[in-house]
Amino acid sequence: MYTILMKSDKSLVCTHRETIYQREKLVNKLKFIVPEKIDETDMNELNIVLLKYTDQGNVAHSELLVADETPYKEGYISYTLPIDTNITKFAGNIVMSLSFLRASEGSDN
Repeated sequence: MYTILMKSDKSLVCTHRETIYQREKLVNKLKFIVPEKIDETDMNELNIVLLKYTDQGNVAHSELLVADETPYKEGYISYTLPIDTNITKFAGNIVMSLSFLRASEGSDN
C-alpha cells in the first residue's frame, strides 16, 4: 500500500512507498491520511474529496475518494483508492492534489 499523509500545512508527504506498475489492477492501493482538523476546519464536514492528478502529457484527471469505514487513528481520516482506476495507465511520476468540498442537500420548497 502506498500511503500519503496530509500534514497540517496541507502539504502531501509520502510515508510509505511501494512500486506501482503501469496498468496494475487490484494488486495495490493508495491510502490518503488526513487530519480531522486543519486550522479551524473540521475535515469530517467536507463530504466530497477529489483526487486530482496530471499525467506526463499535462492532461488532468480526477478520482472521487470515499472515507474508509474505520478510522486510521484517533484524529485522522483515511481514504483508500484501489488501484483499479486509470491512475496506473501512465508510466512515470504523476502530480497530484486533493480538493475538499462541502455539498449540502437542497430543499424541495
